[in-house]
Order: sequence, then structure tokens, then C-alpha cells
Amino acid sequence: MSWRHAARFCNWLHNGRASGQWAFEDGAYDTSTFGMNEDWTLTDQAEHDPDAKFWIPTMDEYVKGMFWDPAKDGGAGGYRAYPHSKDVPPIPGAPWAGGETDAGTDDEIVPYLDVGSYPWAASPWGLLDGSGGREWLEDLTADGGSRFKHGSFQYDNMYDIWDLIDHWDASNPEFASGLRLASSIPSPGTVVILAFALGVPTRRRCFA
Repeated sequence: MSWRHAARFCNWLHNGRASGQWAFEDGAYDTSTFGMNEDWTLTDQAEHDPDAKFWIPTMDEYVKGMFWDPAKDGGAGGYRAYPHSKDVPPIPGAPWAGGETDAGTDDEIVPYLDVGSYPWAASPWGLLDGSGGREWLEDLTADGGSRFKHGSFQYDNMYDIWDLIDHWDASNPEFASGLRLASSIPSPGTVVILAFALGVPTRRRCFA
């Protein structure tokens, strides 16, 4: 889905999955702000509403959920270099061949896979599939013209397996990615990145 579709989905969840059009228009993000200035910067609401029940993770929330390991360095805590609880790159390959990600593999060798096909390559918080797909982040770029994504990106048919943070046009419905949700949990000041994601239109997985 595009970033704006993802924002509307968050609104729908915030509004209890109501069937009316209104349920998609506000709640986490005010879609009446969605537009573009003459200089191609976005007029979209930059951040979710403070009382949102579900939202697109901020970069800080996503990076902590994927990379922060409270057990690292003898319990002192620290960030891992990669989203599979390790400081060395994930091993590209099929799950039945001991792989940890399908980034860097060929379609003919590793076909489309179900979500959770690499359960041994989870983040320190137990989040699956941090490598190999692409997922939207909430943050706008400094120039206000696009939103960030985390994932493995394809350039000239070569898959970068280093799980980059890049940016893409958030207003273009053709620039689609997956969505992982953030939500409050019943604990003061705590946010959790839900282990729930939706259709990543890349060569790998169909999330459900």
C-alpha cells in the first residue's frame, strides 16, 4: 500500500473498523491535510494524533523494535547492526537451506514465502521479517517531500541485504510497501511495534 493508504488503514482501525467512509478520513491522521505544495513538498499531517490507537511507526520506534537488544553487552543494552538480533549480516537463502533472509536471493531459488518463514531470525523483541521486505515509517524527510521506509531495496536486479532506511514518494500510490503497526499498550508511556504487517508488494512475502 502507499503511505497514504497506510494512514487511512490506521484511521479505520482507530475507529473500530467502522464501515462508513468517515472511518478512513481521520483518527490517527487527518486526510484533509493530504496534498502537495507548488514546490512538491507535502502538506500531509507530519505525525499521528497524540490519542491515536494505531499508527505508522516513527523511525525511532521502528529502529528500537528491530535493533535494540536489552540483553546486549551483559545486560547493559545496545543496538544490533541488523534486525535479526546479530551484528553480522543475515544469511541470504531459503529457510529450508538455513537462510535468515531472502534478500540477496533469486526468485527462481527462493519463491514467495509466507510471513514468519524465518522464525530463528527475529529481532530481540521477537519481531519477524525485519529483513527482506519494505515497510513504511511515519517520518518525513528534511525537505518535506517524501517519507522514510525500512527494508531491502532492489537496484539493477541486485538485492541489498543490509536492510537500509531509504525514502520514497508518500503521495504516489504506485510506491507501495508493507505496513507494520505501532500501538499503545496498557503501561504508562510505553509503545509497542505490533508483530502485524500487511501485503508487502515485493518479491518476497504476503503478510496477513
